[in-house]
Amino acid sequence: MEATNHRPTWKTLLAFAILYLVWGSTYFAIRVGVREVPPFLFAAMRFLIAGLVLYGWMIAQGERSPNWVQWASVTLLAILFFVVDYGLVYWAEQRVPSGITAVMMATTPALMALWEIVLLRTQKLTVRLAWALLIGIGGVAGLVSHTLNVGGVSSASQFSLAIQASR
Repeated sequence: MEATNHRPTWKTLLAFAILYLVWGSTYFAIRVGVREVPPFLFAAMRFLIAGLVLYGWMIAQGERSPNWVQWASVTLLAILFFVVDYGLVYWAEQRVPSGITAVMMATTPALMALWEIVLLRTQKLTVRLAWALLIGIGGVAGLVSHTLNVGGVSSASQFSLAIQASR
């Protein structure tokens, strides 16, 4: 019989609580921060500090520093992910509520899957994956549609009014 290593339930629940509190408050913290600091500078400060802490931790653990090829790869990924993706999130948070930003960022996994299928061709579109993508993007669309107001009327109400008018 194989011995299994079970983690206490309270540790799992604590890890989830920390994850949700930290991750959930990120977009609110960005919203508050961009009121005082220009968005790209604020993002650069955050990610530079985080990168230095992680690099210091890596060195303290006895890992070797990356070589030039690895640094070049990391730099390209950093530009694409942190400058383009998160830079635009920080910039948008000057105008968009943090809740909508957080929900819209939930589309990232679906967009990455589509990127792998269409551009990289490293993933096959299966029926199961297609349904998962539709459900995920549909869920985000449903959440966002209730928060959009055009002329004081939510988009769900506008859709309902449009159906009634067409009858």
